[in-house]
Parts: sequence; C-alpha cells; structure tokens
Amino acid sequence: MRLIPTFGVTAVVTLAGTAFLGSFASALMGPPRFTLHAAPSHAIASPEDLAILSDYCSSHVQIRTQFAVLQPEGTRPVYHQDDHGHVSSIDFLTAGDEIARKVEIMLSASSGRIYNLKVVDLAHDKSHAATTTVEIGYDDYNEKVIFYSIRTAKGVIHAHIQDANEYNDVSVTLRPARRAFMLGGVQSWNGLRLPLAPGPVITII
Repeated sequence: MRLIPTFGVTAVVTLAGTAFLGSFASALMGPPRFTLHAAPSHAIASPEDLAILSDYCSSHVQIRTQFAVLQPEGTRPVYHQDDHGHVSSIDFLTAGDEIARKVEIMLSASSGRIYNLKVVDLAHDKSHAATTTVEIGYDDYNEKVIFYSIRTAKGVIHAHIQDANEYNDVSVTLRPARRAFMLGGVQSWNGLRLPLAPGPVITII
C-alpha cells in the first residue's frame, strides 16, 4: 500500500485546561467516545479524491498527513489564556495586526484532551466569515483519536482511524460528494497537542 507523501512543516502548541472562547460552553465532561464498528476499507485515494478533500477542508484544516489547523500565510499566532493559565484560543494576526483567523478550543476537564475545535475566518463583512467545526472522538482508553467529524462550508468529512499506531490508514467519506477512500501514512494524535501547519494567504473582505 503506497503512502501519501508529506508536505509542509508542522508546528505544535500545547493546549491544556477547560476554558474556551465564543459560543462554546464550559467543558465539564470528558471527550466523547464513539462506538464504532470496524472502519470500512476503501481504495487508496486518487488524485481527484485528494483534490476534492482539499476543497472540502476549505484551507482551514488538513488530515492528509496529520490532522492540523492551517495557519494563514503571512500571519503570526497569538495565544490567549484563561485565569488558570490554560490556552483557550489562538488568533492569527496579519502584519497590520488584524485578526485573520481565530481558533476556539474546547477541552476535557478530566483529561485535558481537545474534543471540539472551531476555526473562524474573520471578515469586515460578516456574511463572508467562513467557519469550520471539528468534533474529535477517542478510543475507550481516551488515549488516541480514532474519529474526526469535520463540518466546513463545503460539506462534511468523516475520518476513521484504522489502528492506533504511530502512522495509520484513515478511511474518509465526504458528504454530500458521496466519495469514500483511504489515506495512508497519517500520523496519529493523542489530542493533547494541536498541530499547526502552513496554509495559504486569506483575504479579509
């Protein structure tokens, strides 16, 4: 089985605690556990599959080599903390100190693992603001991420991790595109450190 080649340089920021910003409420429970049957086996992703997946990700997230939030080109991250010193959100600022993108984080009070993300591109014209939400599911031991449900402006991405190894096959379905395929060599994540990867330039409208 061929592996999907990696791209970009990944940076990570440690996120811990229970606070979050905006529409999220206090995280009083652990990350959701998904009762999943064996993940379906699909053919390895074709170039067309990968192109459609990239379009679905809306330049907000990636799952092809490792799950990550994309940092817009030309921005710098600024981390906000709650009263307990826990990072609760990330702002990506332009050279002119305008917020181009915001990431809001919901964490488990018991384990510190992330179980919801909200990525928002800010715009002067609010009708153009783009939002992506990510729900993250863990295994029975709450140690490894085994499922992502990602909702973007383009549709919904469901990603099932096949194993709990360092690098795994990931079964992906796209709705409403009705496409299903397999990604190979995707790095696992324990939900404690949120990877940031380089993203394209975005325009503040």
